[in-house]
Amino acid sequence: MIKPDAIQNNYSGPIIEHIEKAGFKIIAMKLKQLSIEQARQFYKIHEERPFFDDLIKYITSGPIIAAILEKDNAVVEFRNLIGSTDPSDAENGTIRKEFAESKAKNAIHGSDSDKNAKIELLAEGFDWAEGPVWVDRLNGVLFSDVPNNKVYMWNEKKGLSIFIEPSGMTNYSPTNKSDGSNGLALDKNGNLILCQHGDRTVAQLKKWNFKKPSFDIIVEKYKGKRLNSPNDLVFDKSGSIYFTDPPYGLKIQDDDPLKELNFNGIYRWSESKGIELLSKSMKRPNGIILSEDEKTVYVGNSDKDNNVIIAFDNNKNGLVNERVFFDGNKLSKNRVGLFDGLKLHSSGIIFTTGPGGVLLLDSKGKHLGTIMPGKATANCAFDSDESYLYLTSDNVLARIKLKS
Repeated sequence: MIKPDAIQNNYSGPIIEHIEKAGFKIIAMKLKQLSIEQARQFYKIHEERPFFDDLIKYITSGPIIAAILEKDNAVVEFRNLIGSTDPSDAENGTIRKEFAESKAKNAIHGSDSDKNAKIELLAEGFDWAEGPVWVDRLNGVLFSDVPNNKVYMWNEKKGLSIFIEPSGMTNYSPTNKSDGSNGLALDKNGNLILCQHGDRTVAQLKKWNFKKPSFDIIVEKYKGKRLNSPNDLVFDKSGSIYFTDPPYGLKIQDDDPLKELNFNGIYRWSESKGIELLSKSMKRPNGIILSEDEKTVYVGNSDKDNNVIIAFDNNKNGLVNERVFFDGNKLSKNRVGLFDGLKLHSSGIIFTTGPGGVLLLDSKGKHLGTIMPGKATANCAFDSDESYLYLTSDNVLARIKLKS
């Protein structure tokens, strides 16, 4: 993070040049004004120190430049590059020696340990963790354990607990598996919306009470036929739901006798129009996101024979101009995992679970790097200020502190 004093002194360009010359790859970068609350959270490790209030006042005195950097042994290398906290003690050639004013105004921030750079295991023992979503009112993350028909909550204060059970298989619809919910999202009013494999619906949790969960069904059929097993979802700014409907919640998937639709669709639902079929061309539509301007829809195709991310132009009549945004078939030869969850970072970087872990793609589909948890990763979610990325990876919930 380039601090306010360096930006005010027009040093941001030379500092970025130093970083790049040292071999760091800039994955994402954004000019940002930190709020007091964001600053307090970012520097939480120092909150008991006598200088904390002055630090918060300083770091919020002007904009900062947040960046995600990549390099082997990045934490140690970056600490060597920026130099000592006190520029008078910093070695020649370091960023702080050349650009910092003082110990209090020292131009740049970097992690001082591997703790914030490593993947942190939060909880384990699930059958298949999926669909994480950050919830401010809980100050924590919710996620599905699909085969066990549960939604769990994890936060710093209480750790892991069951949030709702059952989460998506209540015998509402004919089914031959015990799968519960998969993808989770919050609507504009903060209601929890679930893609329910077992009940084959998209539904809203009525009350935030895990002891006796009940649901309002939003959509369950298309033209009188039951959906396959809604998988993942995203809201547009108007409140419409875009969701995917592969057959994973049915025991033998496409050949299952309970399957009523002869395709696996991508849909949009709105209060004014109800359910609309947007596309039925993909074999295994899975994770789904919208671009910031909502003109493009991205969908992961979890197909072992065609492991790609598809982009569509989005208009009022449906999805058109289907094209491959990113081809992961070569990566799949040497890495575990098919394209699954998708999330859009405020920088415009797309985070997608897929071959090897979580891939970072720019707006043109260029592969910028991969976060590798060491096992198949189903989905991911940011917390409210994008300080952390939460991962549902096979049987675990984990997170990584983003360098921003």
